[in-house]
Amino acid sequence: MAEPGFDVLSALERHRDELNRRIRRLERQVQTVSHTMLYLKGKMEMSGKQLFEAISDEQQAEYEKEAMQLYDRRS
Repeated sequence: MAEPGFDVLSALERHRDELNRRIRRLERQVQTVSHTMLYLKGKMEMSGKQLFEAISDEQQAEYEKEAMQLYDRRS
């Protein structure tokens, strides 16, 4: 922030935008968990895709990578 030319307002706008993205992601996760609980109680039908709807493609790729690393160590 002490650097010449640092734009505090732009930095705060970017930070706010990132926080809003995180909020939307967390809201999707909460909704998915709530739906999953209803599904487990037999009060709602869900497809396999819906059960994992809140997991982004990036998260899925990271989980796959971690699983492969774990599996490769045990082979």
